[in-house]
Amino acid sequence: VKGVGGDALAGATITATQAASGMYLEGSITAALTVVSEPTAITLSANTIDENSDLGKVIGSLSTTEAWQNESGYAYSLVSGEGDDDNASFTILGDELKINTLTDYETKKTYTIRVKTADAVMTFAPATGFEQVFNISVSDVNEDPQFTSTPVLTATVGLEYNYTVE
Repeated sequence: VKGVGGDALAGATITATQAASGMYLEGSITAALTVVSEPTAITLSANTIDENSDLGKVIGSLSTTEAWQNESGYAYSLVSGEGDDDNASFTILGDELKINTLTDYETKKTYTIRVKTADAVMTFAPATGFEQVFNISVSDVNEDPQFTSTPVLTATVGLEYNYTVE
């Protein structure tokens, strides 16, 4: 029997008998059983960030794929396990993945994180959920040149001076 929202309804008759008197009590009960399906994938709307981005910049939004989309929403968290190498460089607020470290393409081009999704309401079942590893790429940005040589404060006419610009 189907209930509202795909939930299953189950009915049962319970009979209790008292042996000595032969009296018995009979009643019926109907219970609503909620179909629980596990998430099967996590999607990240974008997985690149420009180098030198501000701390707290949103990289992308997370969403969950599940056979029965629940109405209570999903919770996301960074979790330990294979692929969690750079979890400390990110935070998740609601469904938004944010950077919490300075990025520099010349130093590190890719970050690897491990994300878990679970039903936002069903906290009684901690084993439920789905985990997925994501690679976050850092985009190279054309940066303004910088002098890296020590400046000459006084110059002598006729001498050659060299500067390094990066």
